[in-house]
Amino acid sequence: MSFTIKNSHTGQSFPSDGAASILDAALSAGRAFPYSCRGGSCGTCKAKLISGEITSGPFGETALSAAEKSAGYILLCQAKAQSDLEIDARELASGPPIPIRTLPCRVVQITHLSHDVIELSLKLPQNQSLEYLAGQYIDILLRDGRRRSFSIANPPDPEAGITLHIRRVPNGRFTGHVFDGLRERDLLRFQGPFGVFFLHEGSERPAVLMAGGTGLAPIKAMLQAAFQQNDERPFHLFWGVRSQQDLYQHSQLQAWSEKHRNLIYTPVLSEPQTEVPWDGETGWVHEAVLRKFPDLSNVEIYTSGLMHGLAHLYIGQEAVVVGMEHAATPDDAVITSYRDHGHMLARGMDPKSVMAELTGRADGYSKGKGGSMHMFSTERNFYGGNGIVGAQVPLGVGIAFAHKYRETSNVCLTYFGEGAANQ
Repeated sequence: MSFTIKNSHTGQSFPSDGAASILDAALSAGRAFPYSCRGGSCGTCKAKLISGEITSGPFGETALSAAEKSAGYILLCQAKAQSDLEIDARELASGPPIPIRTLPCRVVQITHLSHDVIELSLKLPQNQSLEYLAGQYIDILLRDGRRRSFSIANPPDPEAGITLHIRRVPNGRFTGHVFDGLRERDLLRFQGPFGVFFLHEGSERPAVLMAGGTGLAPIKAMLQAAFQQNDERPFHLFWGVRSQQDLYQHSQLQAWSEKHRNLIYTPVLSEPQTEVPWDGETGWVHEAVLRKFPDLSNVEIYTSGLMHGLAHLYIGQEAVVVGMEHAATPDDAVITSYRDHGHMLARGMDPKSVMAELTGRADGYSKGKGGSMHMFSTERNFYGGNGIVGAQVPLGVGIAFAHKYRETSNVCLTYFGEGAANQ
């Protein structure tokens, strides 16, 4: 049985057989919605169901709260159509349909790029090829049904096959096998391509490419594709790693920057080795970006490999918090939703601790457990960062009542957006 799914946000429709998720049906039809995990755990593909019947599928509370589900929100990666549907979802620029395929492949070369990174070269069967966009990723399918996602490190080329950059993860089941057991000519299975991380065509704005570790892989593929297509826009690549030994393709990137006048390459070391000379950038890679581009309004930013999950940034709303903080006092309380990074910086919280939280480090404001959404600082009277839509409103009322009961002159600044207002 075939159903029609209409996106009221764009007025366009696409078909679904009801067996595939709404996201997979959209991808098969050449429609592109934001998504990431495809497992119901991140919430990137959240959308509003206007009408119709679905099966919602499994998902985590952090991806879709009970309140959001009651308000009609669904996860496109899990929901399946059971009738004609109308949804309201942000849609990305679409292109020709790229089929998601499951294919076997053979390991043709294993190259040790550094002490903990391997380049894995895979060859598809004869007369088979994988259509994908530079920047997308595939899932390696393990025998127990589990998956491991890796970005493709080379642009589409039927003769070249697929190249992956794989970093050894301590106690990692698959990466341990890659380093210790995998051999050339071994067979693997994968599914793909996935992802909406690729260069925006037609843009003339400078592209700032920010990668961390093996997050270089998709950005390297995007740069190669751009060079092949004679894309003349300016590119500035910032690659953040820990120390000199982690710059596993440093020489190649230097050669690219010398060959292509529109590419500037800036490596950034967070913990440079003192015994090895280094006169380049140090510290956090995002700090190096901001030193070079204090105004990000006229550039396109592409980030990869720096953060696990999502980064709900505050770009474009800075004037709101700056104006409010100018009128507030340090003893006034602040509570907001998950787009909270601008609030934290305006409150005087340490940018390094904010970034540490985003990257899951123990010295973050929530000891690396809160990610992008959940950060707090009682010292600065900042009470979040709340991932549940509208949750900050009753909490803010409670904090305000506390000020009243204590007979102080302080207030609680409670910020919420249209999602909370609609509830």
